[in-house]
Amino acid sequence: MTEAFPNDTPQQRAFRAFETLVAGEDMAIDLSLAALLIANLEYSELDIAHYMAQLDSLAERVRALLGLAGAGTPEQLPVNMDVPAVIAAMNTVLFGQEHFHGNTEDYYNSSNSFLNEVLERHTGIPIALSLLYMEVGRRVGVWFDGIGLPFHFVVGCRFQQKRIYIDPFESGRVLSEQECRRRVRQVIGKKDKIPTQWFLPATCASSRRP
Repeated sequence: MTEAFPNDTPQQRAFRAFETLVAGEDMAIDLSLAALLIANLEYSELDIAHYMAQLDSLAERVRALLGLAGAGTPEQLPVNMDVPAVIAAMNTVLFGQEHFHGNTEDYYNSSNSFLNEVLERHTGIPIALSLLYMEVGRRVGVWFDGIGLPFHFVVGCRFQQKRIYIDPFESGRVLSEQECRRRVRQVIGKKDKIPTQWFLPATCASSRRP
């Protein structure tokens, strides 16, 4: 159990809050809050509520494109709303309008890893952009899983008895499992076996499903 101490630094308070947050079940963890608490360790004056509101606003715009009432609230989509329509709307807002993109020119800049910086600079590394996609999706009403491929990170979800994948680092490019396997094959070579678990949702609070 964590305690609050009056002389704690902002970083100590952020660490204690993070420790408490991740002590629960994976599916109950607010990934956006966890990511911003990590950022708070680096940015002591970070306004977490400000960035949470930005995520809410992005989701509200996606829901508005889809013609959904109750924008910005995490709820189940109407039965007549299919996943590809949501992906298309999310890609329009995040990549078409807001121009989020993978940082290929300065990939190893530490700013690419912090969610607040991704929201400010509209660029980041694969796992940070995937987190953004997952958390906007959750607010829209679709739960995307994080998929930890070798040397890359994408998101995935179930649709019509199969899994589809989205690469936020490449402006929301939609991939089949076969396309993901071809990418993996290019990385690991032709002889090595490709484990099935590489295409399953990441665990330990890096993904979440209802």
